[in-house]
Amino acid sequence: MIMHIADASTVHADWVKSSRSSSNGACLEVAAVGEGIALRNSREPAGPALLLTVPEFAAFAEGSKAGEFDRYYLQRGPGGIRAEA
Repeated sequence: MIMHIADASTVHADWVKSSRSSSNGACLEVAAVGEGIALRNSREPAGPALLLTVPEFAAFAEGSKAGEFDRYYLQRGPGGIRAEA
């Protein structure tokens, strides 16, 4: 079950970023928390986080690797940030 954590800074864990993260700071950080996996925005360590079960995280990671979410890639343009669909 996906759970919401209001303040990710309260989660005492070793947060890691992908080695493929961009230098602009727009990164997703991941941490093992209890029997789940937490995800947070690296720019907002005290912001919200999602807590996923290991199977949920595995499905997300595999879908990402397979390109299932590529259509949601965000583009910066004259009108701001938009999702390509």
